[in-house]
Amino acid sequence: MNGFSFWLNEWRAIRRRPGPLFLSLFIPFAFLCLLFITITSLFQGTTSNIQVAVVDKDNTFETKSLLYQLTEEEQMKDALVLDKMSENEAEEAFRQSDVDAIMHIPQGFTKSLRVGENTPIRVTTNSENAYAQSMIETLFSSGAAYISAAQSAVNTVYDKKLSDQPLHERKEQLEAVIVNYTVFALTRNEAFELQAIPLGAQIGWRSHGIIAGFVMYVLLFGVLFQLLENKRYEHKLMHRLRSFHITEIHMYMFHAWKWLAASIGTALLLYCLIASEAFPPYIPLSIEGLTTIAFIGLFTGCLLAAVEGIFSNVWWRCCVVLLLFIIGAGAGGIFVPSIYLPEYIQFYWNPYTVMYNMLEQLFLRSDFMYAQSFILTLWCIGLWLIGWLGAVRKERRYGYLPFTPSS
Repeated sequence: MNGFSFWLNEWRAIRRRPGPLFLSLFIPFAFLCLLFITITSLFQGTTSNIQVAVVDKDNTFETKSLLYQLTEEEQMKDALVLDKMSENEAEEAFRQSDVDAIMHIPQGFTKSLRVGENTPIRVTTNSENAYAQSMIETLFSSGAAYISAAQSAVNTVYDKKLSDQPLHERKEQLEAVIVNYTVFALTRNEAFELQAIPLGAQIGWRSHGIIAGFVMYVLLFGVLFQLLENKRYEHKLMHRLRSFHITEIHMYMFHAWKWLAASIGTALLLYCLIASEAFPPYIPLSIEGLTTIAFIGLFTGCLLAAVEGIFSNVWWRCCVVLLLFIIGAGAGGIFVPSIYLPEYIQFYWNPYTVMYNMLEQLFLRSDFMYAQSFILTLWCIGLWLIGWLGAVRKERRYGYLPFTPSS
C-alpha cells in the first residue's frame, strides 16, 4: 500500500457512506435559515408608522388644507398616519392603544390665525410609548417652526400690502396668501438637499448578510464534516500502517488534503448557487470570483488541518475551531460591520478581515486584491506548517519519522 492508495481509500469510503457529507451540507444550511428567520422576526414591526387621530373642531378650508398637506408631505407620510375622527372615537381609540396620539385642532383656530394670534394645536401622546412620543414631538416641532415662519410671512404681507385695500378684496387676497405660504411651509422638501451617507455595511445589509452567511456556512460545514468523518485508529492498526511507512505525519497529509478538497469544493458550489440572477444581489461568475472563493475554502481547510495536527480529540478540535472563528470573525467584521467595532480589536492581518474585504470587492465588482490574497496565502502556509509540526510532535513518541511512504 502506498500513500496515494490510502488517500483514494479515504474518498471511496466517503462515496460508499455519503451520510456524513450530506449532513454536513444540510445542517449548516438549516441553522443559517433558522438564524435568518429569528433575526428577521426581531426587526419586524420596528418601522411601522405612528397612528395619530385628528379631531378637527374648526373644520375650515385652512384646517383641511393643513391636514391634507400633513398627509401628503413625504417625510410625514413615511412616519405618520393621520385618521380623522370625532372626539369620542379618538379618546376610545387612544384608550384601546389603537392610536399613539390625538391631534386636537380647536374651534376658532383659523380665525385666530388670520388675526395673528397663536392658538396652539394640542397633541396628546402616550408617555409609556417613548418611541412614538419622541417621534411625534420631533415631527410636529419641525412642522410648527415652518408654520410659524409662514404665519410671520402672512402678517408681513398683510401689514405692507393688504391693510389699505377694501375689505372684500383684502379678505380674498389674505386667504390666498395664507394658503400659499402654508403650502410652501409644508411642502418644503425641495428646500433641502438630501445626502445619503453610507453607514454600516458599505455594500448594503443584504450583501453583508450574504457574506456573513457564506463564511459561516463554509466553516460550519468543515467542522461538521471533520466531526462526522472522524476515525480513531487503534494502536495495532497504526503499528500495521507504520510497517508500510505510513505514520501520523502521512495521516495528517492525507486528511489535510481531504479537508482542503471538501472546503474548496463546498465554497465553489455555494458561489455558483449565489452567482445567479435569481439570487439578488446578482454576482457574476468570474475568474476573480472563483479565485476569491477558492482562497476562502483553502484557508478553512488549512485551519481544520492545523487543529487536527495539534489535537487528537475531535471534540477539542471542534471547540478550538469554533472559538477561533468567533474571535476572528467577530473582530474581522463578519458578524457586525467593522465601522461599529472599536479600533483596538481591528487587525489588518486578521484573515477574516481579509476574506471580508475580498468578498466585498467581489460584490462591488472591483479589481482582484492581490495584496489581500498574499496575506491569506501566508496564513494558509503558516497553518499548514503548524499542523505538520503538531503531527511530527505526536509521531516523535514512537521514534519513527519517515517523510515519504513506502511504495
